[in-house]
Amino acid sequence: MYPFGLYILSVVIVTIGLAGVILPAVPGSILIFAGLLLAAWADSFHYVGIGTLLVLGILTLLSYGSV
Repeated sequence: MYPFGLYILSVVIVTIGLAGVILPAVPGSILIFAGLLLAAWADSFHYVGIGTLLVLGILTLLSYGSV
């Protein structure tokens, strides 16, 4: 039951992050990355590996580097 709660929390964080892509007051890409990192951690990195998270982290940093 514990990982299920983390999955729900990660979906909420990613959803808020997607809203933040449109709304300027919410840091969208950081929240999307945080939600996906939480989901990967809840699954013990079985389906989403470190390589995928590194690529997502680099894309998150690049999205803030262009501002």
